[in-house]
Amino acid sequence: ALGSEQAMQILRERTFDAVVVDFHMRGPNGAWLLRRVRDEHPTTRRYLISGLGYASLAYHLEPGLVDGFIPKPPEDEDLEVVIK
Repeated sequence: ALGSEQAMQILRERTFDAVVVDFHMRGPNGAWLLRRVRDEHPTTRRYLISGLGYASLAYHLEPGLVDGFIPKPPEDEDLEVVIK
């Protein structure tokens, strides 16, 4: 999806086992999107990708919001683990 709002439209049409969300995206940030995914699709695993460290983003992320953090640039192995 090109932005967080478009991602939510897609998620309303299909279900996914997991989502990988960039913190900085078009429209509301990735934390906003992860909250919506958690609320509307509680069984979907939620992963956050960012060039900022997790500690830098902690202010935006309440406990339990993120199932995993992937630093940028992602290693193929990191994404492979999420996909599996």
